[in-house]
Amino acid sequence: MNLLKPYKSRKDSGPYQEKISQFKDESKKLFDICSCKCSFISQCQCEKSRKIPAIEHDFLEDQRGPQGMIIAKVDEAESIKLQK
Repeated sequence: MNLLKPYKSRKDSGPYQEKISQFKDESKKLFDICSCKCSFISQCQCEKSRKIPAIEHDFLEDQRGPQGMIIAKVDEAESIKLQK
């Protein structure tokens, strides 16, 4: 909110634009609640309870980056496998 208050008077200044771009970069990490922060499944050293399934890793990496994928309906076959 502090960045938006003086927007009209400072929107064209260099330092203000830098602060806004810095905020955008930092805010991408704000809601990453995944317990495993590893970038590569093959190099993951997390304990088993914190690991994410390999099938979901591509989606997670997409959400941390370009965000091109979306969540659709529930994959019933995979849900049954996970429950077993």
